[in-house]
Amino acid sequence: MVVVMKRDATEADIERVSEKVREAGGEAFVSRGAVHTIIGLVGDTASFMGLGLDNFPGVDHLIQVGKPYKMVARALHPQPTTVKVGPAAVGRETFTIIAGPCAVESDEQALAAARGAKAAGATILRGGAYKPRTSPYSFQGLGERGLEILARCREDTGLPVVTEVMEPRDVELVASWADADALRPATASAPAIAALPPCVTALRRDKRRSAKSFDTRSNREPSIVPNPFCEPRRT
Repeated sequence: MVVVMKRDATEADIERVSEKVREAGGEAFVSRGAVHTIIGLVGDTASFMGLGLDNFPGVDHLIQVGKPYKMVARALHPQPTTVKVGPAAVGRETFTIIAGPCAVESDEQALAAARGAKAAGATILRGGAYKPRTSPYSFQGLGERGLEILARCREDTGLPVVTEVMEPRDVELVASWADADALRPATASAPAIAALPPCVTALRRDKRRSAKSFDTRSNREPSIVPNPFCEPRRT
């Protein structure tokens, strides 16, 4: 459910609604737009209906969002989303080129590809340190060595890096060693789905994260870039 506040709603009005929802065992997520502020409610919709929220001061109307992905529903986020990947932006008003080697195989190969990608207009560098293969005898990627090479490519070109995470156990290593700007849960294998929650946990950690996991030039944290073929659109 979404609570749409009036244009003249005060912070006290917004907090009153949010607190009432929390008292009912739900969660309230406030999104402030150019015209209206809306509050997305997550929890038992039936219990929210009995709270009489439409009669609260500052409330304009209620919207029932009949979708399983309420956190990314258009009703909750009326403004298009722009995702920042380092200095690059990915969104409706931008044209973003992400390029680079599919698999990082050596320093020379990766650096040549990174420089070529930048020269061709790419704004984000991609490269895989872990590569899923059908055959166990095929090249599986360089692992941590590949992450080290990606870090050097970023230092050389200035391009932010997006790289794959294959399994939950790799999340901390990829987020810290590679100093990646974006983590992409791979969709080539089922275990990658289990890597999504640890990705979120790793990227939300601030003071407890090691200094190596931040970009020292802007003190920014990485982003998560979902695969567009399996995730709901956020723009």
